[in-house]
Amino acid sequence: MGCTRAIAWNAPLECRARSASWLPSATYTLRRRAEATIPPHLLYQKGWPVTVPTAQEALSEGARHEVATAFALDINNTTPEELTGRYVDMMAQREGKFGAGGRLRK
Repeated sequence: MGCTRAIAWNAPLECRARSASWLPSATYTLRRRAEATIPPHLLYQKGWPVTVPTAQEALSEGARHEVATAFALDINNTTPEELTGRYVDMMAQREGKFGAGGRLRK
């Protein structure tokens, strides 16, 4: 996966590290503080999501908005219902592709 200057709020660590050099210090600090509020089980992991955020976790997902504002990004799935719905959709896609056991279907 390539890293771009318009990195996602949940970009892999290698992209974040490469991007840190061009980020203004205050913006980078804001992003790090915002991301520190994300529960560990909801942080980006390579591949597909492994869990769906609870309604409470989705409600308190302010980090996405803070980072989007700092980088002037438009984001989708801004309500708790949209956010949890997106996770449910991605997990259904994963199961359709790999099955419940996590192995690629032929």
